[in-house]
Amino acid sequence: MRINHGSVFPRGRVNALFPAVACLVAAFVLPACGPSTGPEPSAAVPPRARPDVLAAPPALGTARERSLPMQRGSSPQRIASVRMTEQARRLLRSGQYARALTRLEQGLSTDGSNPYAHYYIALAHHRLGNFKASLDFLDAAEAVMGHSPPWLVQSLVLRGDNLRALGRFGPAGAAYRRALSMDPANRSANRGLLWARQRSRTQSW
Repeated sequence: MRINHGSVFPRGRVNALFPAVACLVAAFVLPACGPSTGPEPSAAVPPRARPDVLAAPPALGTARERSLPMQRGSSPQRIASVRMTEQARRLLRSGQYARALTRLEQGLSTDGSNPYAHYYIALAHHRLGNFKASLDFLDAAEAVMGHSPPWLVQSLVLRGDNLRALGRFGPAGAAYRRALSMDPANRSANRGLLWARQRSRTQSW
């Protein structure tokens, strides 16, 4: 016997029943499966660390202080020299300036082109009150750090501090101004320039 499907399930009634059937399926089936939450969130991934850059050295002992970066493929002499410089920085932080200077000189004898050793020797001499010797080592440091403006700014600030301690307020102000031309927001350079100007005016009286 031939069944007329069109008479049993008229097309119009099927179309009318489909939304109702869909609602029933959604009401009974989906709750049993639990709410859809989408794909499971992956574990939080920390932002990718920025590559090491030759950033200006912050004040010793601050939270911002980082390990001294080295380029890939550095020679064994450079690696050993930078490690000695790191050890000297720890001595500088604890106020052991003479011991730090000895360690830095060892690092410089291992690799005479280590820019960090030159800078921190200058800093050690400054802390010991050897301002002229500090200036001499800053000359060498700036010669090898000229490609790195942040380090050059820090070196210029230390130069200004040495010159100001020697009573050479005009050259000290020039060093601070040069540092500010590269880093206008540098607080140490701004403060040093202010002091140099005040002392220069007092000296002129």
